[in-house]
Amino acid sequence: MSEKSNGVNAATETRLWVGGLSPEVTEEELGKRFHLFGTVLDIEIIRDTLDSNLCRGFGYVTLHARAGDLAKCLKVCP
Repeated sequence: MSEKSNGVNAATETRLWVGGLSPEVTEEELGKRFHLFGTVLDIEIIRDTLDSNLCRGFGYVTLHARAGDLAKCLKVCP
């Protein structure tokens, strides 16, 4: 199946905010969850740098994905 020439189904780079993360979450764990929706380009977990280096409960995942794949992601991970 070919891409639509008008770019509606073209893949784009998108940075998603991800909340509700456990304090012990790793970049590898997030990558495993989000690779189903596109190519994971970057993962940034916001950590407590003063004390424990544990996750502060949120982070960002940058994906290269089609709009339809991102819509699926948002349905599975609201």
